[in-house]
Parts: sequence; C-alpha cells; structure tokens
Amino acid sequence: MNNYLNKIIIIKGKNLFLKAKKLIRSCVKNEKINHSILVNSFPKSGTHLLEQIVKPFPNSDNFGFFIASAPSRPHIVRDEVTHKKLISKIIPGELVRGHLFYSSQNARLLLEKNVIQFFIYRDLRDVVVSEALYLTYMNKWHQLHSYFANKLHDDHERIKAAITGIESNNFYYPDIRTRWENYSGWLKENQVFSVKYEDLISDCREIYVREMIKFYQSESNLNFDTDLQLNECLKAINPEKSHTFRKGGSGNWKKHFSNEHNQLFKHYAGDILIDLGYEENLNW
Repeated sequence: MNNYLNKIIIIKGKNLFLKAKKLIRSCVKNEKINHSILVNSFPKSGTHLLEQIVKPFPNSDNFGFFIASAPSRPHIVRDEVTHKKLISKIIPGELVRGHLFYSSQNARLLLEKNVIQFFIYRDLRDVVVSEALYLTYMNKWHQLHSYFANKLHDDHERIKAAITGIESNNFYYPDIRTRWENYSGWLKENQVFSVKYEDLISDCREIYVREMIKFYQSESNLNFDTDLQLNECLKAINPEKSHTFRKGGSGNWKKHFSNEHNQLFKHYAGDILIDLGYEENLNW
C-alpha cells in the first residue's frame, strides 16, 4: 500500500508542476501555433501507446491535462456544460489525453478550437479482460476498485461484470455495448484519425504511424520531414513506461474467457466485433 501511495503522490506532484507550466505557457501567445492535439481512447485500448507515438510531433506539449467523460472518481457521467468547460481549457500547442465521449457538441467544440484528434480502440473482448483485472488489482484509487476487488469473488465474475455492466447509484458502469456506443461516433468523424490498437502493435505499425504523421501534417499545415518524424515516433514506443500497463498484446481474452463469457459477449456486442472487423461472424 505504501508503494502505491508513493506512486500516487509522485503522479500528483508531477501533475501540479505541469499545470503550472501550462499556466505560464498560456500567458505567452505564439501566433504560429494555432492547433492542439487530443489523444482520445476507449478505456483500456492503448491510451499511453498512442500518446507515446504522438508526443514527438512538432508543437505538442503535454501538460498532464486529461479529459474524462466519466472520471475515475466518482465515475459518473459529466454533463455537456462540464464538457464544454474542459474543452475550453485546451491551449494551442497542447497535447491532451482523454476518454472523451462522442457527442455532436464535443465534435463541434473540438473543431472550433482546431484540435487534431487521434482516437484508438481495441478488440472489446480484450478490453473487458484488461479492465476487469485493472480495476481489481491495479487502480485502487478508482471508484469501481472496491466493488471489483471485494464484492466479486473471482476473475470469472469480474470479467462477466465487465461484459454485462453493474447497476449502481454510486457509479456509472453499463454493459460493454453501451460503453462502446458512448465513443463509437468518433469513427464517423472525418477530422478524427481512428486507429486500432492491434495495428499499432503489429509488424505493420510503421505504415499506420506514417499515416498518422501525414494526417497531422495535413491538419496542422506544418512542414517537416516525415521520415525523420517516423523514426522519432517509433523510438518513443515503450509500453512499460505506462503506470497503467499490465500486459499488452492482442487475443489475451482467449486465455480468460469461459463458454459463459463467450455467450454473454455475443449477446451484448457480438455484432460490434463484426462491424469493427475483428470477426466475420459469431462462430468464435
């Protein structure tokens, strides 16, 4: 517990320093920089991996600002007014991370502020396994930790809960389909570069990173050497540097899913796997 608290103290201290740095930066206007970046993700889909790739982009300073539509505490959904206030705090040249729900308002506000968004998602079966274990064993600060760790008896029940959701007045945790639908609208937005986690850890990831760089160059109107930028982005990838990293890779769900999990997932979100290209049918 002491080690965990020490980590929290270090993270909080770092965030305070970055907030002060952002305040100073916001007072110094640079007319050459009129855009910012949002690294947005469906939770447990590779937020830190995407951030590591994007961080070396020109004019992208991370001041520790994270926009969450349902923050870890108290893990209830923020209203539109709060979303508007949070988005308004993004300054030019800033790299922001987030778990930001899709809405027409959020899309419009980001566009008006010239925020270049990258959105990452993942096989939802791997998501539910990762989230269940993360909430149980890793993030003791999260509102759902106590429920997953103490009220559910084993990992079978925890993965099941991550699929079916949990009804509670104390936090927001609907089924996996509803959770995904809060974000899925970003896939239809032309001003958003959407990418699969699996593509960024594959042998072909260089292709996808290069496309991300081209997208950023086009949206930002910046002139830089894309080959040099590609090398910098690829060198920056180091999953173990993430404080939330447990175990990367794809297909890990196969080691954890029971027949009951398979059937439940097919019921709640089997068609989504087909729509996203992870399966051709429900025969898995």
